[in-house]
This record gives sequence, structure tokens and C-alpha cells, in this order.
Amino acid sequence: MREHNRKNRKASEPVFEISVNIPGLAQTTDGKSDRFRCSAETRDSKLLAERRHMIVDLGRRLLHDVLAARMRGEFTTEELAHAYKKGDAALIKLVVSSRTRILTDFVEDWSASCRAASRSASRRHVELFVAFCSRTGPATTFDLTSTRITEWLDTLTDGRRNSGRHATSTNSQAVRARARREKKKMRGGLAEAVQPVKIKASTWNSHRASISSFCTYLVNVARVLDVHPLTDGKHQPKDDVAERLPYLKPEEWNAYLHTLSANPLAPKESVTIARILRHTGADVGEVLGYDSGGTYVPGMRPCDLHMDRELPRIRFKRHKVTKSPERLIPYPGKFMTELTELVTELGTLPKKEIFAHVDRGQFERAHRQAASIIGHPDLTLKDLRHLAAIAWAEADVRLEKMKKWLGHRRMDQTLVYADFLPSDAGDAPGVLRAIQIATGG
Repeated sequence: MREHNRKNRKASEPVFEISVNIPGLAQTTDGKSDRFRCSAETRDSKLLAERRHMIVDLGRRLLHDVLAARMRGEFTTEELAHAYKKGDAALIKLVVSSRTRILTDFVEDWSASCRAASRSASRRHVELFVAFCSRTGPATTFDLTSTRITEWLDTLTDGRRNSGRHATSTNSQAVRARARREKKKMRGGLAEAVQPVKIKASTWNSHRASISSFCTYLVNVARVLDVHPLTDGKHQPKDDVAERLPYLKPEEWNAYLHTLSANPLAPKESVTIARILRHTGADVGEVLGYDSGGTYVPGMRPCDLHMDRELPRIRFKRHKVTKSPERLIPYPGKFMTELTELVTELGTLPKKEIFAHVDRGQFERAHRQAASIIGHPDLTLKDLRHLAAIAWAEADVRLEKMKKWLGHRRMDQTLVYADFLPSDAGDAPGVLRAIQIATGG
């Protein structure tokens, strides 16, 4: 500090600054220097000398946590000076109280910087945790412990599955169906209480990931947490692969297609659409078209069919995935011939949608009915994409190819399907070839 002309400074001039070298401070602040800097919050030279002596004394007593908290701005220099005069107990209380922050103060800033694919869902998950912790008072950083987070996760239930498939639907037909079910229950007396259904492992992991992201922000950006609560290794994500990935036997798939074709209310192109979804891993929106933020994205067109290759392919583009490249996905020749004949029959122009006339809602209802009849009521149209990836993994398709066909950005997304295989039968051909190479037989 420069000492000259301190007495002549005006009240409008900046306050003094404390700049002291504290050995070992860098280890606490994760910095490269042991230099302690902060505002003295005074223009009085005598008071400046007292507060500078206080900082030196705290450093001599190795109270680096207190100095680091002041550098992070968790309290003011004046608050630190008052606690210093009262003794060590007041200093500890000051540091502890400064770290007790209300969680709602950070949710908005974290949400703005969150990079999750579904930012609104992640924020909703964090707000549910804050509401859970607020039952006995405002939720603070002290509630961010691995035990507390796991306790909250284990209390979550799936409201959509508590009262049937359409429990949350506002469709008039679903509402009337629910009313009929409730009347039927009441005829026999009091309605039975609906038992809460636990969330699936995949949903459990999704909520956990949101809380983990929030805690990472509090550690690295807001710096109100010293240690991430979910890095203790005791509460790991659940294994949800077998739960969220479907598997159909060949006879079940054939029964599904037969049910679709026999349904008089299903669009006549339903079997063709289901085959495309099942054998290309495309999303239903890529085939039938969809709205994306008010902009309509067209579905499949005749110009997307590539017949001039040894193995016919269909071109797809996942518009909902940022920077996703176009994919040329192989499609069996006999099914491609069926598809081109349909295009010819419809007289569709090269750049017009093939299935523009198909009612998506009608197709989805036919799919649900067929899935229920074959004994897989939870099978969704999205699951057909998973079934395609599982079949490729069983056929020993290279993971690099699978990643490209599925439009994944990271290889670990594709590895999920390779690790899922329900049996070891797919490994046998590769193992036998490896033995032949090794033995020369």
C-alpha cells in the first residue's frame, strides 16, 4: 500500500485495499499465488492498519479457510473484523453461516447456464428437491448431502402410472373413460386407494443427474460448496439399461405386424411405417414429419430413397439434434421394393412427403393396440428405434457404423446397445473365428 497523502483523501475517493502475502493460502483458494487481496472497506488509515494486522494474524494462525471465504465474497471485511474481535467461536460461526445459502437464490442462474438437453425438465427436478427440503424451513446448502438427495429420490413416484395409461390426459375420450372406471369402483363401495408407483431407474437417474449438475454449479461457479455431495461413491446411478431397452422375439414382431395389418382403423401404410422404424432406427417424426419450434419439418420423401447402391439406403436428418449430420441407413432390398411400389401407387412427387396423408394420431392408436395384444403394452414407437440398434449389435455391426446410423454424438450412447444383448449367442461366431486365426485351423 502506498502511504502518502492518506490524510488528505476526500470521501469520494476509493477505499483502501489490503494486499498481503499469506504463505500456504494458494492451497485453499486453488490459486497460483499466496497473495491475499480484498477491500479494507474504510478510508481511515488507523482502521486500515488494524484490519491489515488482523489478516496477517489469521494467516499466521493458519486460518486459511476464513481468508479464502473472504476472498470469495461470502462476507464483508467489516463483518470479519467484528467476528475477529469476539474470538475464534465467532469466526467459525461467521464462516458456517456464510456457507448456509438459500438454494432458491441459485436456481435461476444455474438454469441459465445449464447445458442439459431438456433444461426445463432439469430445472423442474431441482425445484422438486428444493420443495422437498423446504418442508421444515427454507432449503439451504446444508441440505445438499448424498444421504438427503437419495432420500428424496426414493420418495419420488410416477404420477402418470398411478391411475392408468391416460391418467394425466385431457383428451375428452380419456376423461370419459376415467369417469366410467371411477363409477364402476364406487358401485362396490368406496374406491380403492391408488397405490403410488415408484419411478423407473432411468427416471431416477435423470433426477439424480439434474441435482448433480446443480451441485457442480454450486462448487465450480457459485463456490458455496467445497465438495460435491455425489462424489462419495456411495450413491451411484442405477443400472437402467435392461429396464428401459425393449426386446421382441421374432414371433412377437411378426404378431405385431399381423395385428397392425388386421386393424380396420389403422392406416393401410401402418406396416410399412413400422418396418421403416424397426429396421432404420429412425424417429417417427423423421418418417411422418413434425413441428419443431413452430417450423414444420417434412417427413420422408421419394428423393430420400437411394436405390442406386448395392445395399439400398434411406436418408434421414435429425433436426432436433444440434449439428447432427445426414444419415444414410441401409434398408432391406425386399422392403425397399415394397416402399418404392407404394410411392408409385400414390404418385408422390420426388420432393413431396410420402406419408403426408397419414393421420399420425390414428397410427399411434393402432400401434398401442397392437403392442397390448402381443403382451407388450409399454412398447412405444421410440422403442422401435432401440430394437433396430439392438438387432445391429446382435448382428455384430461395427460400433462406429451404429453410431453414425443412429446419429449419436458420443460413443458411450451407442455402447449401451452393445452391452444390452440378452444372450451370448451373438458372440459365438466372432469367438470361433478368433480361435481359427490363432490356431491356423
